[in-house]
Parts: sequence; C-alpha cells; structure tokens
Amino acid sequence: LARKSPPRAPAKTTMPMPAALPMAFRRLEDGDILTIGEHDWHVVVGSGHSPEHACLHCHSLGVMLSGDQILPIITSNVSVHATEPAANPLKAWMESHDKFLDTPEETLVLPAHNLPFHGVRERLRDRITHHEDRMLAIEETCDEPRMGIVSQRTPAATSTVVPGDGCAGWGYSRAIRRHYTQPIRATS
Repeated sequence: LARKSPPRAPAKTTMPMPAALPMAFRRLEDGDILTIGEHDWHVVVGSGHSPEHACLHCHSLGVMLSGDQILPIITSNVSVHATEPAANPLKAWMESHDKFLDTPEETLVLPAHNLPFHGVRERLRDRITHHEDRMLAIEETCDEPRMGIVSQRTPAATSTVVPGDGCAGWGYSRAIRRHYTQPIRATS
C-alpha cells in the first residue's frame, strides 16, 4: 500500500503584495541624487538591457548598485524584442558604458547576478572589446546579405534570448557598419 502524504501548508511569502499600484510615480533620471539616510546616491541611467536602467552610485561609500547593467562574469541580456523590432539595444548598451567609465576603480559594484566586484572600468573595457570582436566576426561572415533562420522548435527558455541577442548584435553591426541584410524569418 502506498502511504499518502499529509497535505502541505501553503508557502509563506516573504513580502506581502501591495494592495494597489500607486497612481503616479517620479521617474529617476540620469544625474538625479537620492538621499538615503545620510548618503547621496547618484542616479546613472544606462540602457540596452532595458530601455532605461537606473544604477545608483554612492561616492562617499564607494558603492554602486549596478543591477543588470554591469555584471562581473556574464554579459547582460541585450536583446531586440518583438515589441520594439527596430530598436538597437546593443548600440544603446555600448554607448551607456561611456557613463560608467568614469567610475573609480576602487568602487565596489553590487550586481544583480554573481558576486560583488571591484574594477568596473576593466570589466567594461573587456565587454567593449568582446562585443567589438563579435561585431567584426559578424561583419566578416556576413559580407553579403544572407537570410537568418530561427527555428520555433528552440526551447522556450532560449527562443527569445538567443534570436533577440543575435538580432541585437546584427542590428548594432549593421548600424555601425551600414550593412543591409534580409530580416530573420522564423520557421516552424
């Protein structure tokens, strides 16, 4: 005979959901200063991973909350999405790096993924070089217009990231180097 397990209690939530969303908000803009406790946090808005991504930098503490804009090991997901197919998020992401290259090297960066790190300038230069190398490889491979094929049989977890990230790379390469290619078409 199989033993029947007792019913499980509902999972506890760590944070209650708000009763209602606020009717209005104040947008954080690049250059704003938020005072939290006794410290001023400077808003540095990047883009590419999302249309606007606010990072917070406290000069007096030597700390930056970078979220997904600057990551220590992996690269931010920078994708073209179906809702904005003409966007060039990789170009926006690469241009955003200029704002962060003035960050002092000793700043402790607290990313959304992986461990905190120092050396934001070195990390950004590494990402810039990496993506410039990838764009050169795309340009050399696609020296003439080609049709890209993306299968809809790709697992759901990667079907939006890989084609979106690939589209971002090609879009950036095309914008920078003025190439033209036919659009990617999906196959079933």
